[in-house]
Amino acid sequence: MPGLQLCHWRLFLGYVIAGGLAVMPVKAIDAPRVSGLVRGQAWFSPEETAFGALYGEWNLKLAGETGPVFYQTDLRVREGLFYDQHETQLELKEAYVGYRSGPFETSVGKRVFGWGRVDGYNPTNNLAVYDYFRLSDHPDDQKLGVFQWHLNYRIVEGSDLTLVWQPLFTPSVYRYELFDLGAPVIFTEPRMPTYGLAQSNIAFRWNVDYPAVGFSLSYFNGYDPYHGVNLVDVALQPSVQLTYQPDYYRKQTVGADLALPLGAFILRAEAAYNFTKGYETKVFVPKPTLNAVLGWETVLAGTTTLVQYQLVWTPDWKALVVPMLTDPYNLEAQYAYAMATARYETALFNRRIMKQEKASQHALMLSMQRNFAYETLSMGFTGQYDLTTEEYLLRPELAWRCADALTLKGCALWMKGPEGSLYGYAGKVLGGVCLGLTVTY
Repeated sequence: MPGLQLCHWRLFLGYVIAGGLAVMPVKAIDAPRVSGLVRGQAWFSPEETAFGALYGEWNLKLAGETGPVFYQTDLRVREGLFYDQHETQLELKEAYVGYRSGPFETSVGKRVFGWGRVDGYNPTNNLAVYDYFRLSDHPDDQKLGVFQWHLNYRIVEGSDLTLVWQPLFTPSVYRYELFDLGAPVIFTEPRMPTYGLAQSNIAFRWNVDYPAVGFSLSYFNGYDPYHGVNLVDVALQPSVQLTYQPDYYRKQTVGADLALPLGAFILRAEAAYNFTKGYETKVFVPKPTLNAVLGWETVLAGTTTLVQYQLVWTPDWKALVVPMLTDPYNLEAQYAYAMATARYETALFNRRIMKQEKASQHALMLSMQRNFAYETLSMGFTGQYDLTTEEYLLRPELAWRCADALTLKGCALWMKGPEGSLYGYAGKVLGGVCLGLTVTY
C-alpha cells in the first residue's frame, strides 16, 4: 500500500539521519534565530465580483547553527476564504538539518530549493515545486518545500558539484477543476507515482561562479513536477461528459546556464533539452523539447530592469488532425466522430499546458523594480506576452513601508488570451486586485 510504503521510507530515512548525526562532532545547540511575519490578505476579482482569497496568516521561522551543524524551519498557518472554501491551512514549508566541514556540505529534510541563473523562467530548474493557485502579494510564497537530500562538494574556490535526491515525489499544484472550460468536464484525483527507489528524482550540477563569469551544467532524471491530463472516460448518454485524470511522466533533462557581466549589463541565459518516452501513445506526455531563455539585466535611471526572450522548440512537432464527420446520418459514424473529437480536444489541451501548440513558441518578458523616498516606497511591474498564442500577463505592485516592521502592499494580476487559451481560463480564477498588510519580526 502507498501509505505503508511511505511510512517505511520515512522510518528508513529517519534512521539514516539519526545515525549520521550520532557520529558527527557537535556541541550543545545554541539558541536559534527567530523571525517570521503576520499578515492579512484580500484578493478581489472584479470580473467575477467575488473574493478569490481573504485570509490571515502567521509565519514562524527558526534557523541556527552550532559548529558544523545547521538547521532551518518555516511554519505557515492560514485561515480564511480560499476560492469559496473556508479553510484552515497548516503548511510546514521547510524543516531540514545539515552538516558542513571544509569543502563538504550535506543536508536532509524538507526544503525549498532550485537552481538556474535566470529570474522567472528557469528551463533547467526541475527541482522547484510551486502552488500556482496560492494567492499572495509575494510570488515566492508559491514555492513549496520538498523532502530531499543534498550533497555539495567544493572542488576549488568558485567551483562545486551538487547532488540532489528527492525520494518522495511532490507535484506542483494545478487546479484545472476551477476553470470554466465551457464543457461538461470532470477532473478526478491524479494518478500519483508509486514510492520506491526507481521512482525517485535525482539531479547533478557542476557550477562555476566567478566575478567575470558564472555558468553551470546540469542533469535531471525523474518525474516532472508539472503534469498533463489523461482522458479516462467519455459518456455520451444521457449527456456528453468527459472525465480527465491528471497524470505524471518521467523525463531526463540536460541543461546549462550562463551569467556574464558586460559593463553595465548582465547577460543571463539558460537552456535545457527534455527527453521523454511514450508520447506516441500517451497523450499526457509531451514530446521532447528544447526550452531556452535569454535575458538582459541592468539599472536604468535607478530602475532595475530585466528583459527576456523565451523559446520552446519541439523538433518532432506535427499538427493535430481535426476530426471530420463523414456521415451525419450514420449512428456509428456519429459515435466515432464524438470519440475522436474528445481525444482531439484532450490532445489540444495538453499541448496548451506543455507549450507545444506550434513547433516553436516565442514569448517576451519585462520586469522593472524601483525604490523611492529612502526605500519607504517601492514599485514593481512584470509583463509577459506570448508572441505565438497572443496571451499576456500584467502584474503591477506598490508597497509602502509604514513603519520599520509594517508594510502595506497593493498589487494586481491580469491574465488574458484568446478564447480557449490557458490564460483565458486562468485569468478568471487567478486575476484580481490584492491588498495586504504585513508585520515582520
